[in-house]
Amino acid sequence: MPGDTCLVEDIVATLTVKFPGIGGVHTYAKMPDGVANTAGGGGVEERTSKNDQSEMVVLKAPTMQVVKGAKTYVVDNVDCTGTSCQVDGIVATLTVKFPGIGGVHTYARMPDGVVNIAGGGGVEERTWKNDQSEMVVLKGTYDVSVVKGAKTYVADDVDCSGETCLVEGIVATLTIKYPE
Repeated sequence: MPGDTCLVEDIVATLTVKFPGIGGVHTYAKMPDGVANTAGGGGVEERTSKNDQSEMVVLKAPTMQVVKGAKTYVVDNVDCTGTSCQVDGIVATLTVKFPGIGGVHTYARMPDGVVNIAGGGGVEERTWKNDQSEMVVLKGTYDVSVVKGAKTYVADDVDCSGETCLVEGIVATLTIKYPE
């Protein structure tokens, strides 16, 4: 009828995605695609190159795709039934211990399926560290390479699905005895 009005409200929410300790992260809100752990639905909103967190206004139940380097982390059907919602608990602290050694480079890479090779896409790195290195990464599995000079040690399939993950026990003491 003429003069009748229709009002649709409360269909969006402010979504905060938290990834403390990680910089250069891209976040994409997408329409749910009905397939777990994929983000194949159409794009809704995005934020790129953010540090620690991003914020956007989204429809009530988006699928979130969080990307750092070669790593993609997907959160299906985020519950945004209120006026605000958040995605958190998606990062892990990866610690690599190499006591007594300085000037070490560590690299978190995507698993490549090849033992003792870290050939997958790069995710995070720390260079010129002494005794240990810490990286905050999106939760998942990584190949970690540890480089000192010409020597490379690879830890395959490091499980970083919890709050912390650790690579240790990778150093040895070389003793050379001279005859008297």
